[in-house]
Amino acid sequence: MTRENGVVQMSEEITLSIILVLSLVILYFVVKKIKAIAVPPDPWEKEDLKTDENDLGVCVNCLTPIKEGKQHYCPKCGNVTGEYTRYIPYVNIKFNYSIFETIAKKMKVFFNKI
Repeated sequence: MTRENGVVQMSEEITLSIILVLSLVILYFVVKKIKAIAVPPDPWEKEDLKTDENDLGVCVNCLTPIKEGKQHYCPKCGNVTGEYTRYIPYVNIKFNYSIFETIAKKMKVFFNKI
């Protein structure tokens, strides 16, 4: 620190050190305040939502019971039933391009009405 004309001047290192220390103190109190905020309980983590081991999944299209993990497509209507079907190579071809089959069926029904 030097004195010029009655004014105290600090070196750059001291100024940066003070700014760094103040920033860390402020950061500490901000983090402490954020951690003190109460988090509401998760409504989905209740014990009354237990599933039975014998429960079967159903097809979302025709409500046919399916064996979870064993079937990727519904045996009755052919709709996707597996959770990870879209990630299976070669099996997911039907999943990725089933929109074209749906469009073709709807166009066929539409043109049959005309």
